[in-house]
Amino acid sequence: MTGSTPFKGGIQKAAFLKKKVIFCRLAHVFAILLFVVPQPALADDSQAEAERLFALGVQLYADGDAPGAVAAFEGAGATRLSSGMLHYNLGTAYLELEHFGPAILHFERARRLMPGNEAITHNLRIAREQAGVTVEAASALGLLNSRLSRMGGPNLWLAFGLVLYISLTAIIGFRFWTRRDDAWSRRAITVLVPVTAAVLVAALSVWGSIRSPDGIVLSEDAQLRASPSAEAASRATLQPGLRVRITEVRDDWQAVRLPGGVRGWLPLRAVERI
Repeated sequence: MTGSTPFKGGIQKAAFLKKKVIFCRLAHVFAILLFVVPQPALADDSQAEAERLFALGVQLYADGDAPGAVAAFEGAGATRLSSGMLHYNLGTAYLELEHFGPAILHFERARRLMPGNEAITHNLRIAREQAGVTVEAASALGLLNSRLSRMGGPNLWLAFGLVLYISLTAIIGFRFWTRRDDAWSRRAITVLVPVTAAVLVAALSVWGSIRSPDGIVLSEDAQLRASPSAEAASRATLQPGLRVRITEVRDDWQAVRLPGGVRGWLPLRAVERI
């Protein structure tokens, strides 16, 4: 990395040390639960290979071989192991090569895994500026969905909402059955009705955001088609790095919505989910 490169934080050198400890502990637990049934050592092999490729990528990047670093980091990711630092390093290496679509994609993935990291935010902003793409200001609902997703998936929020709903139904049933108008039950109903409604709405909102994930355009001069066909009229030419909302997948095409609201179709390989 040269002194003039406006990156912040550089390549990270340790992606899997904590994960290795966690995986080992989980492996011991599963071995006990499964009565120590012999299992293939594929997980250990994958872990070792991921660490080797990650370290190789760090070394290649330090030696000025950004393409080799990308190949090594992509190989580590192909082991199905993932970390915020791995995606951060991939984003940094791609940014060094001025491949802005993949750089932004991996910075976005790193930010999702490591929210609040200043180096990721800084380099993501630089990648967007160099790619010439802008990001639509996040709505209050979008920010809420993102925060709720990090706190737990839609299933967790839905389960919480159902518990509240059952509690509310039980209290109402108790009042109806006993024909008693206790102060505690009135207060409980007053609190539970809006809280239950809010939790269930939040669960449905998070579920909807998962059903329509965001993606990053990777292809140069990607043509947004009016229908899922290469012969369909082009509605816009998209730059790599642009963030879009994926609303449908059909065969080799994905329906997307642009930040301004324009809808169309892109080839499956032209956009990748964050």
